[in-house]
Amino acid sequence: MGRLKKILIIGGDERQNFIYNNLKVEGFDTDLCGLGGLNENSKCCLSFDDYDILVLPMPITKNSVT
Repeated sequence: MGRLKKILIIGGDERQNFIYNNLKVEGFDTDLCGLGGLNENSKCCLSFDDYDILVLPMPITKNSVT
């Protein structure tokens, strides 16, 4: 079996916190960056080179209206 991928979830809102918590429960090697107020495990990541997968936040709107 191949090496487990290392995942970095970059902040946004509660959706990223939900993804992080569920991946951790399933045993994935996952870190969280930029959700300090929502998750005490959030840290500042200096290098993306340590990760195989990046999960980025999605905007709610493009124009802040629709």
